[in-house]
Amino acid sequence: MLARQFLESLPEFSSLFKPGHSTPLYTISSYLGPGLFKPGYPREPKSFGEWLRKFRLDQGLLIKDFARLIGVSEDTVINWEKRNVKPRGRAREKLTEALRRVFGREKWDL
Repeated sequence: MLARQFLESLPEFSSLFKPGHSTPLYTISSYLGPGLFKPGYPREPKSFGEWLRKFRLDQGLLIKDFARLIGVSEDTVINWEKRNVKPRGRAREKLTEALRRVFGREKWDL
């Protein structure tokens, strides 16, 4: 209950709370960012895998959706994020192209 009281005290959140209604956690987390409610969220990434996981979570994408967007398997994304395997060859090209095309940044230091 303390978290709700704290959030109700913030002007930008007060409109979310109506007497007698509960506010879904996803509504609150969408305002506060994914890091507050996601276990293992890398707040300060120290490796490529952590950076990629943070980037994906910040975009609100599941591993399967991110993999489909890039054109690689879910296992490939898991290897990049959790096993800190760096993208190579065709997978690297696909990742770079998807990041450029979808997220509008020309240069990515992978």
